Amino acid sequence: MITITISLFQLLGVLAIFSYNFYMIKKGKSILYDLSTGVKCYNCKSETGHQRNTIEDISNTNNFKLCKSCERDQKLDNLVNKFKFDKIKFKKFALSDKFNKKLIFYFLGYIAFCILIDVFLSYFFKLIS
Repeated sequence: MITITISLFQLLGVLAIFSYNFYMIKKGKSILYDLSTGVKCYNCKSETGHQRNTIEDISNTNNFKLCKSCERDQKLDNLVNKFKFDKIKFKKFALSDKFNKKLIFYFLGYIAFCILIDVFLSYFFKLIS
């Protein structure tokens, strides 16, 4: 009886989180399309001055652009700090499709690793649920 109530509370919690996220996604305005087409700067999210793409240009959505001040800041940082971590390039990489594919691969590998550890520990300690 206790396990059924715990399961129901967990199910209600998952449904509440799912509905809240669905509501927030529907309510919020995504700027990822504007970032990937170059209309907004991917570093400071301000307008870059480029026009929105036409229907023919929509297929190429990996056209990230920096505004003039961010370009200047990046050039100055490259001159002053040659060996320092470049945050602007990392932001561009984090918004790209290549990063999403790698992130999914790493999470799937992590999940498989955790399942293997769980199976090994349950076999080793003979835990039966």
